[in-house]
Amino acid sequence: MKTQESREAVLAEAPVLRAIVTMAVPVILGMLVQVFYNMADTFFIGRLNDVHQLAASGISFPFFMIMMSFGTVIGVGTASLVSRQLGMQKRAEAGEIVSLSIVLNIIVALVLTPVLLLFIEPILRLLGAQGETLAHTRNYLFPLICCSAISISNFSLGNVVRSEGAVFHAMTGQILGTLTNIILDPIMIFAMDMEIAGAAWATVIGNLVSVLYYLYCYSDKSLLNINFNRKIFTVRYITGIFSIGIPSGLNHVFISFAIIVTNNLAAAYGA
Repeated sequence: MKTQESREAVLAEAPVLRAIVTMAVPVILGMLVQVFYNMADTFFIGRLNDVHQLAASGISFPFFMIMMSFGTVIGVGTASLVSRQLGMQKRAEAGEIVSLSIVLNIIVALVLTPVLLLFIEPILRLLGAQGETLAHTRNYLFPLICCSAISISNFSLGNVVRSEGAVFHAMTGQILGTLTNIILDPIMIFAMDMEIAGAAWATVIGNLVSVLYYLYCYSDKSLLNINFNRKIFTVRYITGIFSIGIPSGLNHVFISFAIIVTNNLAAAYGA
């Protein structure tokens, strides 16, 4: 309870400079952790001494960013609405919006997963995969697609947890996911002889650990109460989330397409 009260005090009563520093430092540390997260798979896949598997990892990065964009849309949109509701002392409404975001993560993943699996071959070729690299790219993306609900929820909930001032918990979730990924990468890639698919499953499990931690925060350490009832399906909430979140999500999409174009141009020269 003291943690919740101190967090609310930072949001409502602390001097602006102190509040900015208190909120910003864990966010910066979390972003640094994310860099290690992104590097882990590439490092261990590189230890396989297989240029085709390493290329598959690089080719898959734009797809990973597009997956991130779906979580960003829901997460950024939810975070904005939650922050506003907390500023107006409307905790119940803020809790309803968070509950809705969790459901939206699952709904989006349920729609997205079969579509991606159905069109996986054209997607692989669009990414620039060809020859031996194509099969490795498929092996890497298949677990990520099948478990898209976990990845989308991870990107989304990190933003949402941060929106109520729980920046330390958001950072902790990122650290736990990264450490899990780094620990499991060598085990699943080498010890279990799963090669590049092992890296993908390590990423999925790392994301799952982060998601479970965020859900634990909402069950015990949050300012908000999560309640899944019909009341959360409000048009105002849904349109608010997507109208605010879509521009942020499109940023990831545009960067992804730029990388895809670059990869395809490089492939034309045998790179």
